[in-house]
Amino acid sequence: MHPGRDKHGAGEEPVRRVILLTWMATVLVGHFMMDALKELGDTDELSCRETLCQEVIARYEDEARPLIHELKKVKDELVEIWRKQNKPLSLLSEEQRMNAVSRQVEVHSFFDLSYKSRNI
Repeated sequence: MHPGRDKHGAGEEPVRRVILLTWMATVLVGHFMMDALKELGDTDELSCRETLCQEVIARYEDEARPLIHELKKVKDELVEIWRKQNKPLSLLSEEQRMNAVSRQVEVHSFFDLSYKSRNI
C-alpha cells in the first residue's frame, strides 16, 4: 500500500487507523531501541545484537499490549471489509458451474475451440 494512498484518496476509516497504529508501533519500537542503546553506554560493547533485539521485542509485547490488541482488531475489521468488497460474483448458477468444471477445453487454434466431456 502506497503511503500517500490515504492522503490522496477517500479510503475507509479502518485503513487510516491501520496506518496510524502501524506508525505508532514503529515509533514505539524505535523509542524502546533507543532506550536499550542508551543503557549500554558509549563504551559498552554490543556483544549480541539478537539479544538486544529480543529484549526490545519483549518490552514491546509487554508494554504495548493495548496497542497490539487494537492494531489486530482494526486489521481484522479491514480484512472483513475487503472480503465483503471482493466477494466473488458469479454469473453462473450452481448447475452451470458444475457443468463447466466437468468439461475440458482443448484449444486447437485461435479460432477453433472444441469441448471434450470427461467424467469426474
